[in-house]
Amino acid sequence: YWLGLLRSVNMSASRRTSGSGVPSWFTADEFDPPSIGLPPGFRLTSFSAAEGMRLQGAKEKLNSLLEDIGLMTRRPSSSSVTPSSSSSSSSSSKTTTTTTTTTTNNTFETASSSSSSIDETQAENDNAAADDDDAHGGLGMDCSIVRTRHKGLFQVSTTDFFFPLVEDPYEQGWIACANVLSDLFALGLADADNLLMLLGASVRMAEPERDIVTRHLIRGFDDCARAAGTRVTGGQTTLNEWPLIGGVAMTCAVASEFIRPELGVPGDRIVLTKALGTQVAVNIREWLQTGSFERRLTLPAAAEESAAANTSPAAARTVLSPEAGNAAYVKARRGMCRLNRTAARLMHRYGAHGATDVTGFGVRGHCANLAANQKQPVDLVLHSLPVIAGMCAVDDHLKGMFRLRAGYSAETSGGLLVLLPSQEAAEAYCRELEAEDGEPAWIIGEVVAGSGEAVLADDLVVIEI
Repeated sequence: YWLGLLRSVNMSASRRTSGSGVPSWFTADEFDPPSIGLPPGFRLTSFSAAEGMRLQGAKEKLNSLLEDIGLMTRRPSSSSVTPSSSSSSSSSSKTTTTTTTTTTNNTFETASSSSSSIDETQAENDNAAADDDDAHGGLGMDCSIVRTRHKGLFQVSTTDFFFPLVEDPYEQGWIACANVLSDLFALGLADADNLLMLLGASVRMAEPERDIVTRHLIRGFDDCARAAGTRVTGGQTTLNEWPLIGGVAMTCAVASEFIRPELGVPGDRIVLTKALGTQVAVNIREWLQTGSFERRLTLPAAAEESAAANTSPAAARTVLSPEAGNAAYVKARRGMCRLNRTAARLMHRYGAHGATDVTGFGVRGHCANLAANQKQPVDLVLHSLPVIAGMCAVDDHLKGMFRLRAGYSAETSGGLLVLLPSQEAAEAYCRELEAEDGEPAWIIGEVVAGSGEAVLADDLVVIEI
């Protein structure tokens, strides 16, 4: 069945595009289910609205479990590590949140294998980035980085999957692939050797619908891989209660090809390559679709006036208009579809000291992971948050439900958070990235001496995008 389904994917009908900027097939138009043979009113996101799929405190629980059974060793805090120190941790934990679900994935090297050292001959074949015995991605960072048996060669890999958060299954497949690849891009690796696809087809769909959705998920994932200069060479498929899509991205590289996320020093500038607020925008879209928009977002005074005048809640003033909510959703989709490949390549040109991609922990959560992973004892101070217009107002109205202004709102296929060595380098990086991808990037903070923390400046500014 699955082999026949895979063979039936008509790649000649694909919407393949280049790997830079927003893909050329992207449209702000509403997805039309009948255009691909689905019934009118079909909503892919309705199949991810299942209770019990959220793992609260996923990062801390999973790290604790892995430590308990000896599969992960925790790196010493940055306050106790000198620039020449090394550690034995080689693990990564990352959460990706969609509209209603949180999925957690880990890539890790066993504690026993990570304690061995790189021999001197191997180190000489690489650049200075490999001159110590620490080849890990870091606790809470993005990739597993493992020394292979071939001198000077590392295997870099990562995995992720999640549930639908957009209605077009092709677009969902594309976003899933972009999200997986971003972990490699965060190391400055602009080229992946291959991808494996993880696919779950929902048994809650009628079989004709399931076949159509699955074909388009596969096509979107594969097209994104090809746009990024790589290919899908295998994977695993299953029937599942909820549809899911994700994969494993892998590449082999010498140390000079990747930038380990640990070289930040005081004076570095922090750049973010995509706007924040996708989780809020996706939820607003869900509320618009399910008829709960006015109930959730009507301003208190307007609700009282509406009740006194005996008018419907829909007539009351909301914190933002439905039109603004839909516009925010389009901006979120544009961002999620854009590959971070150009941002990865430019990290080398401008001497980046490390990076991470912003996903399930939010910008501050990933900043905290990055700060704790640095060799020098530093803090990452954020003075600006570029946010999709209206999303902070919505979160404020909901009393910080998404923790967006605090920096903890989850993102999917978010931007890279890059440490660059000077203001001039950061400005040039942003200019060139916008010239190539057609989308802006922002200097949002700086690295200072500290103890491995992520800090919001007292005068934090929200930049509405």
